[in-house]
Formats: sequence, structure tokens, C-alpha cells
Amino acid sequence: MKTYFTVLVVFAFFQTQAQDLLDITLPKENIEHFIVSNFSGSIEIVKSRTAQIKLKAGPREGKLDPNVKLVYVNKDDFLMVYFKTPCSKDKNEITFDPQQPLNMDQWTKDCKWKTESDDIFVPVDFKIQIPAGIHVYASTIMEGDIHVENLTTNIWTNNVNGDIVCQGVDRLIQAKTVNGNVTIRYNQTPKSDGEFYTINGDIETHVDLGVNAYATFKSFQGDFFTDIDSIKFLPSEVVSQSKEKGFKYKISEYSRMQIGAGGPTLTFETFNGDAYLKTKDSLN
Repeated sequence: MKTYFTVLVVFAFFQTQAQDLLDITLPKENIEHFIVSNFSGSIEIVKSRTAQIKLKAGPREGKLDPNVKLVYVNKDDFLMVYFKTPCSKDKNEITFDPQQPLNMDQWTKDCKWKTESDDIFVPVDFKIQIPAGIHVYASTIMEGDIHVENLTTNIWTNNVNGDIVCQGVDRLIQAKTVNGNVTIRYNQTPKSDGEFYTINGDIETHVDLGVNAYATFKSFQGDFFTDIDSIKFLPSEVVSQSKEKGFKYKISEYSRMQIGAGGPTLTFETFNGDAYLKTKDSLN
């Protein structure tokens, strides 16, 4: 039987200079899932050469509100790093579902916290090294990008006002932003389905020449570009049907394609931007 432990450590960013950094090294232990939830600032995650998790974080400039602290929780088989405020749940109330990892509820209801600070969340930038075998879930909201490199486990990323760049990956489950670009470089044929989404930006995905996959594309004003010859366009998919007042069918709005022999499904969705599926950097 596995034995798990729970650790809660709180670090306050001292009201000094922006170059003061938080530097933590933790053993991998029984950790299978790593979650970093930022509010303002960037996240950079790369593969560690050791069996240790290394985390550096610090304010880009300015001061962090004294009621906002950076904490990490090691509970069951996950390690989560997030900002604790008077509106945060207690560590024992936080649960994690790997099927919906970015929907973790961290906040209490009907919180009346008020602050005199104009900058509750100054930009805080993370630099993280993750050992092999740990699934990664990274999110931020503003004033920063998410960069993930050389991880071959399941990866979920979510941003609002910034770019997402994932390179050297093969199991990118989700890469979603609102105002930013999504750039993906697979190190080989994708090994899992992936959902890639942006409203105001482009999606650029690089794959090997002999890739085997399915792709779907949906956009309001954007177009889909590729330099792959072995693409077969598939019929629209019926997503639901009803027998009320005769037969009524709802057809999927996605364009569907088979690439090579088919395989995992890569889903591209934009609103104002284009999507690129490339085997060469020359495609614009």
C-alpha cells in the first residue's frame, strides 16, 4: 500500500526588490500530477535531468499584496502550486480530478475580502523543472506566456492574455488561450488527442512528414493551411438526431480530415485567427 503525505508550506514574497526569487527543490516521491496555477505572469516548464522538482518564482517587479501568498500542497498523488488569498479554500478542501484538471475549485463562496492594494497580483514568473513521468497542468491569466519543453507525459495548458508554446511534446491534451497564439512542435507523431483553441490569434502546429492523425477545424473568420499532401477530407459528422416531428439531424460545424492512415484527433478552433499544420517552417 502506498503511503502519502500532505505538506503545506507558505512563502510570502518580501516587500523588497523584484530580483528576490523563491527557490524550492522537492523529491518526486509519489507525485504523478503537477499543477501550477498562476494569475499574472509567465510559466516556463522544462524536463528535469534529475528525479527532483525544481521551482523558482518571483515578482517581475513591484510588490505582492501582503494578503497574497504562494503555497504548495502535496496531497495524495498530486503537487499543486497556487496563490493563497483570504478567499482560498483550506488545503484539505482542495480536490483534484485528472480528467478535468483545470477546473480545480480553489475559491470559497461569498468571500468578502477587500484590499487597499491596487496591485493584488503583480506579475510573478515561474521557472520549473519536472522529472519524467509526471503529468503537467499549467494555467495563467494575464501578462505572461506559457512555455513547455521536452515533456512526454500528458500536458494541459490554459491562458487568457498570452501565448502558449509547447515544443518537444507528444501528449499535448489541451492548449487554449483567448488573446494569444498557440505554437506546438511535436517531437514525433502525436500519441494522444489534442484540443487547440484561441479567439484572437493563430494556431501553428509542427509535425513529422509521415504523420498519421485525424484533424478537425472550426473558425469564424480564419482559414486552415497545411503543406501535407496526404489529406483526405471526410464527410460532416452527425452529432445528434431527434424523431420529433420527423427526423431532425444536427451536423458538426467542424471540417474533418484524415492525414495518412489516421490516428489521434487534433482539434483546431479559432475565431479571428488561422490554423497551420506544418511539416516545414516555410509555410506561412
